[in-house]
Amino acid sequence: MSQAQQYNLQTLSTQYGFDLGKMDKGASIALGYLGAQQQNVVVNMAMQQGYNVANLTLQQVNDMAKIASSHINDIAKINASGQIQKDVLALNETSAANLADTQSRYTGLLRASADAASIWATTQNNIARIVQDKTLDAAGKTLAIDTYNTNARAALQVIGSLAGNVDIARYMDQLLPA
Repeated sequence: MSQAQQYNLQTLSTQYGFDLGKMDKGASIALGYLGAQQQNVVVNMAMQQGYNVANLTLQQVNDMAKIASSHINDIAKINASGQIQKDVLALNETSAANLADTQSRYTGLLRASADAASIWATTQNNIARIVQDKTLDAAGKTLAIDTYNTNARAALQVIGSLAGNVDIARYMDQLLPA
């Protein structure tokens, strides 16, 4: 029996008022070799059932130790189950947060796409009007078209940054080289 087991058993004998010296030697030795948690469970069980711990027999200690071991294993299973439930809840919370983040990004990209399409359509309409304008010369038309393209690229960059740093202007560059 380790010193810790002996100390725990002495603490229990003081706490519950039984004399280890008067106890059956086999029962005392068997109780001494139990772990501290099992000792506590056995002594508490004996007290709850009305036994005088000092009068326990070796068989009674062994029987109660088996029951205590079973109870301790059940408690460990319950604790493990509780930890699993906590892990599942944490995973659910993380999944919900990730889903909300993904949904938010998706909504932002949808808005950015619609805004970019609107800017592109407006730019195309304005360029078509400039090309059709008979009052502007070639240099004026080039300047006006370049101004619309520059403004459209700047607007697309702003929309892209709001949508999570998406380079929307790059697509305009592919369609309409600078």
